[in-house]
Amino acid sequence: MDLFNCTYSLEAKHLKPHLEHFPLSRSLHSAVLDKYAPEHSVDEAGLALDEILDYLKKIDNFELPTLEAILEQTEAIGDPGLPSGEQIALINWFEAALSHWEEHYPVEEPLASEFKKLRPLAAALAITDPTFSTPGAHSFHLLMDTIGLSLVGWHSHLGRAGQNLERMVRDTTATMAALLEGDAVVLKTIYETILATTTKDRGRAQRMSQRIAEAELGRLKTSLAKEQAAQMINTAMQRHQVPITIGTFLKGPWFESAQLVLLRYGVESAQWAGMAKTTEDFLNSFQSRATTDTEVSAEPTQRQLLFEVITNLPREIKRYLLSLQHDEGAVSEALGVIELAHMSVLRQTELELVTVDPIAEEVKTTDSGNAETASIISDLEIGQWFSLRDMGNGALRMQLALKIDDAQQLLFTNNAGLRERQESYSDFASMLSDGTSVPLFYENSFSRSLLHVVEGSTEEEVCSTAETTGNDAEELLSEPAAKPEQTKPVQSPVVQEPAGEAEQGNEIPQEPEPEQNSEAQRQQDAEKQRQLQRERDDQFLHEQAETLRKLREQAEAKRLQREKEAAEQFRQEEYLHRKRERDRKRSRAEDTHTPEATNEFKLPIGAWIGFHDGNSPLMAKLATYEAEQDNYIFVDRVGKRLREVSGEEMRSLMGQSLVEVLQTRSTFREDVHRERNKNKD
Repeated sequence: MDLFNCTYSLEAKHLKPHLEHFPLSRSLHSAVLDKYAPEHSVDEAGLALDEILDYLKKIDNFELPTLEAILEQTEAIGDPGLPSGEQIALINWFEAALSHWEEHYPVEEPLASEFKKLRPLAAALAITDPTFSTPGAHSFHLLMDTIGLSLVGWHSHLGRAGQNLERMVRDTTATMAALLEGDAVVLKTIYETILATTTKDRGRAQRMSQRIAEAELGRLKTSLAKEQAAQMINTAMQRHQVPITIGTFLKGPWFESAQLVLLRYGVESAQWAGMAKTTEDFLNSFQSRATTDTEVSAEPTQRQLLFEVITNLPREIKRYLLSLQHDEGAVSEALGVIELAHMSVLRQTELELVTVDPIAEEVKTTDSGNAETASIISDLEIGQWFSLRDMGNGALRMQLALKIDDAQQLLFTNNAGLRERQESYSDFASMLSDGTSVPLFYENSFSRSLLHVVEGSTEEEVCSTAETTGNDAEELLSEPAAKPEQTKPVQSPVVQEPAGEAEQGNEIPQEPEPEQNSEAQRQQDAEKQRQLQRERDDQFLHEQAETLRKLREQAEAKRLQREKEAAEQFRQEEYLHRKRERDRKRSRAEDTHTPEATNEFKLPIGAWIGFHDGNSPLMAKLATYEAEQDNYIFVDRVGKRLREVSGEEMRSLMGQSLVEVLQTRSTFREDVHRERNKNKD
């Protein structure tokens, strides 16, 4: 049967193995004899056990079934002896299980041929060790199960990523093939070694796959932050017109800073809300030009309020300008552009406002799919393996590493944990539905084959607990049941018997009452088995749900801790920033004269003055008045000296209307001092 001829729903719902099935609690020895013993009796004076083992040692053609290889040797030397009926049944049982394992749990060449070399060893174990008749209990079964599970993601074109695994399989099968006597201790040692090696390799691949998934999540988070930042700025720019220079700033450093705020603090944080408000206030500060000159002169307080907003904006903008925080020069340059535009607003000069083109947003073509797609994708589990038919490069084996619900994407990795491919939800659901891709369940694969070729109906009953099997399921489940008829075990040559003995042998099993009792007992056992399986499945689902809940709680706790630490760091930075500002202002205040310094223009210390005698407007604050030299010293908002003007020059500028007093109100410190004096009076 072709691996790709089964549908997803059938594989996922009815053929998924359960780890608790193995090892079985009973031996299949009697069932094997009933099903695989020769139809005709074999001469009791057949081959001795030592002779059979000797023939097994001499087998060099591993493509032949084991019994045929033995008979080929006996015929060559004219030995008329045959294995006993029990031995033939056990050997045929293993051959049928091997054929089932190769067909339903396929391994590509060149490794597929390696397992055929184990035929003599398996035959020797089957006829000498009673434990071999219990699937999952013998070291040989465990070895085959472990190696098969390690090969679930291996394919011939993995290249260097699969060389170590290929070498391990070759060395292991060669070592096992040399142990024809089947020493139980040696087999157990090999099994423990292989189990440790494969567990270590699988853990390393899982860690690599986890890093790939985390990197993809980071890329998605960055893309989402870019989209949200663009939406916030575009929404604000659609409602307001701004100067071209401000539009360039918004689409450059401000856009990049918005992405950093989102990545660092999140969309629900106070920092993001503050940045959005600052953006709105920033664009609103340029809208005063919409009012007429008459309205502005009629409301003198409006200009004062606008001035206060414009004065505070640079500090707020610098706070959120994370993209330039490493470059003070770039920050000063960006703030200089903003201050120049604000000076034009305060002077009520002509300022060209335009509608800025929006920031380009990534066009997403996510398809949420229909209910069937959602149902198929919801059943997929992280870590699940799939085989994908690739017309150009054979069949790929890939493991599901990440389900991205926001982007409707699935990320797959290979056997080494490296990125293999990425598919959308709808595309991969279609692949599963049409058989282009099928799930792979290799747990206990060889033990399951041993069970299936003997009690196919029992496994079918165990796997059909959902009781929702469709026509496709019935066809696929019935196909393995017909396997023994399609590949009949090798029969020994017919030995002539007296007619009476043959007829007598045919009449022995025909007893009606025991047959009826046996049928009733089988039905009762089957019903008990189904009930037991339902209980096991419920327990398994409960454990899986509990594990998933704990993982989600741990992830949520880590996320909250990270957000808490980020918020605390931001508060500390904000506190230090404000403390430095207070210290700087206090230092400047101590170095200046008293605010009540007298000068002929009655300008208090801290008054903001606009100079219009240069090529561009200049806004400066009066820092001190030197009465002896009759000099006025002006600084910028951070205390840097901008200009020194003599009294005579100041009178000349005022006479030519080249100086404009923007703000003359006293400082907060003066207000506090004045109120204290009033209280004393």
